Amino acid sequence: MTINEPKVLWDPEHYFKHSATQFGHATGLLKNYPFKGDESILDVGCGDGKITAAIANLVPNGKVIGLDKDITTIKFAQAKFQPTNHNNLSFLHGDVTQISELGKFDLIVSFSCLHFVKDQYTALINIRNNLKENGHIILMLYRKCKAQWDALNKTSANKKWSHYFENYDLGYYEYQPVPYQQLLNESGLGRFKAEFTVEEQISYESLTTFTNFIKGWLPHLNILPQEYHDEFLSLFITDYLSNLNTSINKITIPFVRLVIN
Repeated sequence: MTINEPKVLWDPEHYFKHSATQFGHATGLLKNYPFKGDESILDVGCGDGKITAAIANLVPNGKVIGLDKDITTIKFAQAKFQPTNHNNLSFLHGDVTQISELGKFDLIVSFSCLHFVKDQYTALINIRNNLKENGHIILMLYRKCKAQWDALNKTSANKKWSHYFENYDLGYYEYQPVPYQQLLNESGLGRFKAEFTVEEQISYESLTTFTNFIKGWLPHLNILPQEYHDEFLSLFITDYLSNLNTSINKITIPFVRLVIN
């Protein structure tokens, strides 16, 4: 049986407006890094470029490259953060599992991206090959939430659209700390540690805010025709919130992240 991988169709404008959760998680990790201001940094899976630009502001005498395999998001980032205002920042179209050496970087980061990468070993090898001998990495992947994926599986099984998901790899993967640490060891990055964060609760001010957050990253929407998106989201979110026993009037969602640092 052939397992198909969906063509990823990101909407960078939507993601830019509705990714406060991801931005907060990334900047929270960056606060713990002792920037000198002249580092060379690679951001793997830079997406809309918002986090990459924030990093560039921390290294005025350094250089920052944002890398993403989605050409639409790269073009968006290049237009949004132009060299006239960000002369130490550039964006490059490329896949972390296929790149050769882009240079040697003091710091390589990846936020909210690597859980979409199936071939983690190759990605980590390429990260290592682009890292200076004494360089550092900060990687962050989201753990799958059982309440969320139970709701997604139930919604996906709806007869109205279940056939769209047959023989498809949704392209969202979960990695546990122990096997991920083994991958780090095997790829030459064993000095860094893979650990789950303590579960945290994040609140969303309205159902619309939460729906827009989900819509920004949900891989199922890359498979479904556009006319089903709103109905799919509505059914999924209703089940998701029910599984969490949280109200649409006070939406609070648990997050656990795998952080490599």
